[in-house]
Amino acid sequence: MNNEIEYIRALFKDKKFSELYRTQSAVINEMMMIDDPQDFEDFLSDENDIDEAAFWLFYSAVHGESVLIGGYEGDVTEKITNFLKRKLPENVFSLIRDHLRNIHVDIDAENNLEEIIGLCNRHLSDTDYSLCLDFDDTYCEGVYFLRIDLKNFQNRSI
Repeated sequence: MNNEIEYIRALFKDKKFSELYRTQSAVINEMMMIDDPQDFEDFLSDENDIDEAAFWLFYSAVHGESVLIGGYEGDVTEKITNFLKRKLPENVFSLIRDHLRNIHVDIDAENNLEEIIGLCNRHLSDTDYSLCLDFDDTYCEGVYFLRIDLKNFQNRSI
């Protein structure tokens, strides 16, 4: 995967976005909510660049390193619980299991995602794990990405 990441970074540096789409179409389609290469070419004709920071957030979700949560997704309790249960050791997951209830996301109304993630992080404070929540609204009204960081490994995500 490191070779792939280096290759992608080189494509961004050289602004070879058609090649980036050819190799990373699943990520770009998800990020831009498009369906095919022609939609991407239309985008490139209107814009000069692809936002690299947004790309890496979507890349992490497509590769299972984070979970993508739509800004208007509603009840995301099961989605988040399944992700955290799969990614955290059982003894660490058990510290937050009871707090993973009624998690709702609607960026215009009911939204308790950040509050619950903060609560979970307080319960994880004596562990090597923390939950990180990123928000991106580059190509849509807004989406969240939840990932797990290892504290003692200089923020290396798992």
